[in-house]
Amino acid sequence: MADSKPMLALLAATALLTSCTRTLTLPDTAEVTPETRDSDPTGETDTSATDTAPVATACVPGEATGFRIPHGRWALATLHAARRYGDLDDSALSLSPAWFLASAWERTGFACADYGEPWLTEDPQWSQTEGCLGVPDDTVWIELCRLYPQYFECGAAPEYVAGDHVEVGVMALAWYTLAAHALLQRHTLDPDDWYAAAADPLAVEKLSALMHFSGPWSPDAETILTSCADAELESCLTGEPLAHVSGVAEKLAVLAEASCYDEPLTEAEVRQYTEELATIWGSEDWEVATEAAVGALTGAGFATDGPAVLDALDEALGARLRCPESELWDWYRLPCP
Repeated sequence: MADSKPMLALLAATALLTSCTRTLTLPDTAEVTPETRDSDPTGETDTSATDTAPVATACVPGEATGFRIPHGRWALATLHAARRYGDLDDSALSLSPAWFLASAWERTGFACADYGEPWLTEDPQWSQTEGCLGVPDDTVWIELCRLYPQYFECGAAPEYVAGDHVEVGVMALAWYTLAAHALLQRHTLDPDDWYAAAADPLAVEKLSALMHFSGPWSPDAETILTSCADAELESCLTGEPLAHVSGVAEKLAVLAEASCYDEPLTEAEVRQYTEELATIWGSEDWEVATEAAVGALTGAGFATDGPAVLDALDEALGARLRCPESELWDWYRLPCP
């Protein structure tokens, strides 16, 4: 099955890009001057003869039945995390912005802060300890501090993720999904090969949701790997794990019908975004990165400015999603998949 990895990686990358990014060709618009406005009462100018250029845009779920994204930093963080899976070589692991939003929706109802309707009122479990993604110290965070000690401080999850610290919560979950993916090798299989053969089209999303909810050592993961390759993963689950995994899958279906979030990003949101990320990626030059990100704002909607801001950050920052080869071996005697 090893020969299937390049094609699997190509399919995963294609699915991720299709789920959150599109290319839109927009005409270059001429400046509206008093002369052109006076000659056309509508204030429009004729752009039919101008050159066109491709503009990358992103569609992060904005509103759907029972759902409303809390604010622009949620859109930026989930798109940022989804893009990081593109850092991986020959990996089946690829999760969309919608997966992170569905996970927060199912796990906590966005009750880590007062986000208003339609979300649950603020709950101390999420506002003071685990955050909107539900990042527990004893399962998710402990693996992060073992395998990525340069980013995540042991025992400090509440300090980093509780409340409206969406940036660190989303990135922590993204990095954790890779750690959990690597730990599937404990079951003497290659997780990429298993996903390639799995019958469930949402196998990556569902098994990642299970390991988020139950931890990477959950016996349910072993049951799925040994008994559910040819079936929907829910058929191997019961109780709370089943409720969480099926809930995430149902919410992904809802978010697939959502309108695209396209409110303009503000300079304040971008500055807060980089300030929050600086708490885990402290070795970066954040003054340069922040000014580059702010400089990418055009006043357009998120669909256009979101990717531009992240492109600027990617150029300025060195943080990338990578399998922690030495730590994985030191702690668990496992190679990177």
